[in-house]
Amino acid sequence: MAPTKLNLGFIEIARTRKACYKNRCNSLIQKVVELFKLCSVVGFIIMYNHDDPRQIIAHPSDFNITHQLIRHYESYPNDVRNKNMCTQETHLSMGTEKEEKKICKMKNENKMSGVRELKYKLYHGLKSLNDTRKHERDLIVEYNQQKIKQVKDNIEYLEALQRLNNRS
Repeated sequence: MAPTKLNLGFIEIARTRKACYKNRCNSLIQKVVELFKLCSVVGFIIMYNHDDPRQIIAHPSDFNITHQLIRHYESYPNDVRNKNMCTQETHLSMGTEKEEKKICKMKNENKMSGVRELKYKLYHGLKSLNDTRKHERDLIVEYNQQKIKQVKDNIEYLEALQRLNNRS
């Protein structure tokens, strides 16, 4: 059975909120421990409770190990440390770039599907080449060039595979 969708929102009842916080912390620590074991990595997790600033949950609970890992992390140069870090703004801009690439790809696919339809009509005599505009003919040429490039790439790939198989 698929898990139900989680209702993310502020829990008004303090007792329920504390119980939920405790359960989520425990499950998060369990996931981190599993990650450490499965991937054989060393790390730590620190959780800060906004409701009770005195309560800080850390795993592993031995603060010497945690401080040692923090010092090890801080010993890296800033460029290495900040390599995969980003702010909310940069994270959103990366997502925007990704979505823009998807939109461009979809626009290109739509354009090419129109070209395929035009080629179908031309091939089956439903439309004459004289009835097409220069822009449509240019699109057909572009489409054919893309297909030729794809075929050449596939041939190169298959030849490379064949060379690898002949060496074996």
